Amino acid sequence: GSPCTTPASGVCSADGLPLGTYYWQETAAPPGYDLPQQPVATVVLDTDGRNVPVTVQDSKSVAPTGSTTVTKVDADTGRPLAGAVFQLWHETNGVPGLQTTGADPDTAVGSPCTTSETGVCSTGNLALGTYYWQETAAPPGYDLPQQPVATVVLDTDG
Repeated sequence: GSPCTTPASGVCSADGLPLGTYYWQETAAPPGYDLPQQPVATVVLDTDGRNVPVTVQDSKSVAPTGSTTVTKVDADTGRPLAGAVFQLWHETNGVPGLQTTGADPDTAVGSPCTTSETGVCSTGNLALGTYYWQETAAPPGYDLPQQPVATVVLDTDG
């Protein structure tokens, strides 16, 4: 027969088959699911051709994620600096570059992070995409850099 796409009930059926051996092969999983390791189920109709149910279980897809870290250092010495405040933003409005205000700004990710003595702010478990680290406050005794936004692209390459 022709391919069957499962409806909301999740059931495909084939009626009026002669006795014999048949195979259900799942060729595409529903959105958000992965094909099972064994996408073929065997059905043997060897008696009266009655309905023989087969269940195939798909697993939810695991969306790839990534992480990003920003390190604040002294421009002259390279020493890490405590006290810089960074906000991470996710590019969500389709307009290149960071927009933090207006009718459709990008999306802030979590709360602002203040660097410790290691000079580091980091975050993980992020959906793939483009992110911006925005320095919103320099450490005491320092000025914000001329370009206080750094772009990070998390892709399947990590």
